Amino acid sequence: TATKVKLAKQTTKVKANGKKTIKVSWKKSGSYKVDKYQVYRSTKKSSYGTKAYYVTKNAKTVSFTDSKSLKKGTRYYYKVRGVRKIDGKTYYTKWSNQANRVYK
Repeated sequence: TATKVKLAKQTTKVKANGKKTIKVSWKKSGSYKVDKYQVYRSTKKSSYGTKAYYVTKNAKTVSFTDSKSLKKGTRYYYKVRGVRKIDGKTYYTKWSNQANRVYK
């Protein structure tokens, strides 16, 4: 029998935290238990690539501070999804809303 997994929509909000970082934070997945979250970053609104930019160590982490290779005046786009492994198979939540911030 197939494993049924309920997927929940993530909510993401982005805050600029000072001038050297961008802080990305999100709410925990509602009723769906996840093992960790994947954060994707892009400088293009519709193109993220296939590899997560950052992966949390566990599901308790609900924020990430980006300080890597940020360029002044560049707009960065972020989205988040939850990840859960069940019986060796990987399941993902739906993508979060897209959030963005210009690095100053």
